[in-house]
Amino acid sequence: MLALTMLWLGINNTITEVNMHEDKQQTTALLTQPAECLTHMAQRRLHRVASST
Repeated sequence: MLALTMLWLGINNTITEVNMHEDKQQTTALLTQPAECLTHMAQRRLHRVASST
């Protein structure tokens, strides 16, 4: 059980780091190409919500 918890925490931490990296890229894109970036972010969020249900 402890091993599973540690594995889950490790995976969760990795996902958080990936999300932070993507956020930096999105912020840069948002400043340079706002419309395209917002569309892409909205599509990703919809996909994430759809896949979590």
